[in-house]
Order: sequence, then structure tokens, then C-alpha cells
Amino acid sequence: MRDLFDCWEEVWHGGKFELVPSCIEDNYIRHNEKGTRVVTRDEYAAEVATIRKEKPDFRTVVYDHWFVGNRAWFRFS
Repeated sequence: MRDLFDCWEEVWHGGKFELVPSCIEDNYIRHNEKGTRVVTRDEYAAEVATIRKEKPDFRTVVYDHWFVGNRAWFRFS
């Protein structure tokens, strides 16, 4: 699970979008200010890229998480 979390951080903090397939499912359930929706890997990567472009110093802070099998859930700000 640590590898999964590290991969996710590399996508968000390092802009390594080529890692998205190794840490995000084909369809990702997203809960945010836009509501609950399902996004594809490509849509997810595009959203993260947009955030990073608009706010280059953007950082996430994970304050809750849950792991079951090969799945992870993160609550972050």
C-alpha cells in the first residue's frame, strides 16, 4: 500500500502522469466540489494537470485513509 500511496503522490506532487495507470483504476470515483462522479484515468490525469498548471505550488495533505485489498481511499485537502 505504501507503494500505491507513493505513486499517487508522484502524480500529484511530481506531475508524473505516466504513473496514473499504475495507481488509478480505469474508472475512478471522485468526490469534490463538483459532486460525486466517475472519471476515467485520462480525465483524472487532465484534472490534476490543470490544477498543477493553475496552482504550481499546490500541495495535498492526506488526513484520512483506508486500505482494503488492492484498493485505497484517501480524504485530502
